[in-house]
Amino acid sequence: MIIMGFLFVTTILTLLLSINEPSQQNTIYSRQLPVIINGWYGEDIEVDDRTLEILETNDVLMRHYKKDTNLPIELCIVYADNNRKVAHPPEVCYEGGGWSLEEKQPVLLSFKYDKFPEFRAIRLVLEKGEEKLLVLYWYKCNREYTYNYYRQQINIVMSEIKTGKSTSGLIRLSTLIVNNDEPGAMMRIQEFIMDMLPFLTKHLP
Repeated sequence: MIIMGFLFVTTILTLLLSINEPSQQNTIYSRQLPVIINGWYGEDIEVDDRTLEILETNDVLMRHYKKDTNLPIELCIVYADNNRKVAHPPEVCYEGGGWSLEEKQPVLLSFKYDKFPEFRAIRLVLEKGEEKLLVLYWYKCNREYTYNYYRQQINIVMSEIKTGKSTSGLIRLSTLIVNNDEPGAMMRIQEFIMDMLPFLTKHLP
């Protein structure tokens, strides 16, 4: 009985996840994120039409943020209403771009703000030639953050069943690792996340 129940639930979820979504989304939530965030100064990176077509949304933000003499943080947000296809694991794109994946693991992010609960993100370390990159990313469905792609997809489906709508997003941050200083790169990203998160919560529904 347990096996039959599991197969039934799996079948239903598979059918729901296979439902066709709108081909293009035109929200602008991500671009409402401030260019200046607590001393971090942003500079937009142009996103070409082909990338937007692949992502199936126009609500894409790519921006470098820099504070003082720190190395820049690259922020990427991909977002849409009622379209679960916009978010996918970023390591697929990195590896397609010639980066080799050296490490992948979930990390716990905790914050000084009581209204922002702890949540987990995925931490990647990638290499290409002489360059080394640290990446943190997580997914968003409505108000919930998760590092698990399949959990996000199920959250989207359940939200659509309950309310008839959902939001879907991927938040990705990256910075170069210089002189193998991974702790320094991690500290830099965490500092930016702490400053950014109130604005992210405000502008992404």
